[in-house]
Amino acid sequence: MADVRNKRLEQYEAWAAEYEILARITTDRATQKQYEHLAVHYRYLASSFRDALAMHRAALAKLTLH
Repeated sequence: MADVRNKRLEQYEAWAAEYEILARITTDRATQKQYEHLAVHYRYLASSFRDALAMHRAALAKLTLH
């Protein structure tokens, strides 16, 4: 299950990076803004998911210590 979670995190980070690149190379301002918004969104998802994984690991650690 950890592999699936790590893969999802990597996907979010990869998508954010791709949209950042697309935002830099596009010439249309509206499209650039859209790509920038998507990059920020996927960075946020990656960050939130990373935090959730850390909380999950901490909760599991508490359960296994008792």
